[in-house]
Amino acid sequence: FLSALTAGDLFGEFSFLTGRPRSASVEAVTSCRIVEITKRAVGPLLDEHLELRDALEAFYKERVLEWMLAKNEVFSLLEAESRRALLAQCGVYDIPAAKMVVREGELHDAMYFIKRCEVEVTTNDDGVDVFINKLGPGEFFGEIAALEGGPRRASVRAVTDLEVFRITRRDLAHVLADAPDVKEKLARAMRARSDE
Repeated sequence: FLSALTAGDLFGEFSFLTGRPRSASVEAVTSCRIVEITKRAVGPLLDEHLELRDALEAFYKERVLEWMLAKNEVFSLLEAESRRALLAQCGVYDIPAAKMVVREGELHDAMYFIKRCEVEVTTNDDGVDVFINKLGPGEFFGEIAALEGGPRRASVRAVTDLEVFRITRRDLAHVLADAPDVKEKLARAMRARSDE
């Protein structure tokens, strides 16, 4: 289950904008009337009114992030409203290929959720970078610093141009205060990463 939609809500924007296959199924739970808007009918309007296209693309990006959180093993435990509240506080960042997102030993308190592309996780062992893992869309990193604080235990580098959203320790703590099961699952993930 990803979301419940009601009167005035929009769906299907992913395929509408990208031309790619549907990424989710939508089922009517009550009798309803929907309005279908085809690309053919609206395409010229989107070309004429760039603000309409920008608003639709912004909505699409927000929906994608919300659904990625809903599909994540840890954050799927949050109520939909809590996921939306968390997203409202997050910043979305574009990071160029080969750039360090976090560096081992630095003091930062944010965690990152990967929206697009991949990162490599490494640690330094007597001057030699040791590969730990590769993470992709829907996965997160930096949860140890976000939960416990302290210096970064590994470095994370963008493999290709990367899009992430950043969750600060304060915003995460605010959401986790009402979700002890999510906090525990995140702590288990953190312990597994520490062991690794």
